[in-house]
Amino acid sequence: MKRHSYALVIVLLLLLVPGLVYTKGVARLHKAELSTPDEGVPLYLPSIRYVRMFTFGFERTTANILWFSTLNYFGKQLEQHAHMPWFGHMCDLVTELDPRSRQRFEFCSTLLSWVADEPRLSEKLLSRAIDADPEYWRYYYLRGFNRWYFLEDQSAASSDFITGAKKADAPSFMASLGSRLLVSRGDTGTAIRALKEMIDSSESEDARRALQERLTLVYISRDIKYLDRLVARYRADSGEYPKSLAVLAEKGLIKGVPLDPFRKPYRIDAADGTIRASNGSRGLEFAGKTARTGLAKNERLRKMKRSAEGKSMAEEQGQQP
Repeated sequence: MKRHSYALVIVLLLLLVPGLVYTKGVARLHKAELSTPDEGVPLYLPSIRYVRMFTFGFERTTANILWFSTLNYFGKQLEQHAHMPWFGHMCDLVTELDPRSRQRFEFCSTLLSWVADEPRLSEKLLSRAIDADPEYWRYYYLRGFNRWYFLEDQSAASSDFITGAKKADAPSFMASLGSRLLVSRGDTGTAIRALKEMIDSSESEDARRALQERLTLVYISRDIKYLDRLVARYRADSGEYPKSLAVLAEKGLIKGVPLDPFRKPYRIDAADGTIRASNGSRGLEFAGKTARTGLAKNERLRKMKRSAEGKSMAEEQGQQP
């Protein structure tokens, strides 16, 4: 009875964690950019060693409560288009407490790379997942894709795909990925297939929505890559950029002006030949380069600024008589 009383106290305390993490995190986010989880444990989120001191053997129960907090935090940050400085640390906590939960490892590792712009943390998490469950082929697939697409480590990625292909229930395409991706970079076809598979296998509506947005960007990247080649051919023949994509159709290079994922025509800047979707997007840049140069981080900060400006404008308009 005493043991259960302790557990109940812990449960009640942990239920307070989401509010502490979220409200204080947002407040600090407006003052200064927070350090990432690998630079130090966030002030309002405990280290795994302290959590273990108070679980009294109820680690899975504690993990379940923290998992609810993690999903809540992810959903709120996603809704506000905000940075997720504590998502990686929260994922560490829940997977350390319950290392046999494949769903949580897959959810966290996928979204750390695709949404939170933390491919290094994703790699670290998946390496720990493989240590805990070395016969599960999907961990090798996810880490291999992360290393290839986000970290530009073709050799390590190939090794993961080849190792994963030997595991029970591994799909046949794993073996071919191991050799093909050694010489392939920025392969949008593989990225599209991977994202579709991740969307289909995800049980979280927030995760599916976030990954679907990334899939749209990859579609744009694929289309623009194809159109860029046609524009280059046209310029080589004429010495100038086409005034519109309709010119390419008139020359027989394409059958008609292609539509973007929003069912609107792609546009071209006649001055420099830059092609964009109807919303101004150039798609998803090859993520390995953005991870090194900081472009992903800068884009995230611009989104946060635009979101804050939009809310401020809406509030001002709402106050007008």
